[in-house]
Amino acid sequence: MRNATRKTFRDTKQPDKPRKVVQFVAPPSPVSIYADKPDPNGIIGRYQFPVAGYVTDLVVHCDSWEEDDETKFILEPIGDGVAQHLTFGPDKQVKAEIEVNAGERMQLRTEGEVIGIWVSFLFQVKNAQALV
Repeated sequence: MRNATRKTFRDTKQPDKPRKVVQFVAPPSPVSIYADKPDPNGIIGRYQFPVAGYVTDLVVHCDSWEEDDETKFILEPIGDGVAQHLTFGPDKQVKAEIEVNAGERMQLRTEGEVIGIWVSFLFQVKNAQALV
């Protein structure tokens, strides 16, 4: 066995260098879901948002829609918050900017009788900053 000697290290701590704050913008992420039909409570899908941002550009298509049909959908937070009531029909896109917080959970439900439900929207992360 080798002899171990205690080593001493000099303090190499240097004064902190100035740090830069970098702001970045993430591109919007598409989110899609399909459901054959709503559950007994009318719920089509549930989402949890990992970071703060905005839900924008919602599009809904239902296979059961006729030409002039419209259906009311409700995007509501699970827990506290205000629900967004949105009405969709064939070839209708809703331009919205619904703010969501990090960790917030939401569900989309309908009060209509529809089948073959396609839902998509864009999730835009809020501008973020990082220290480098």
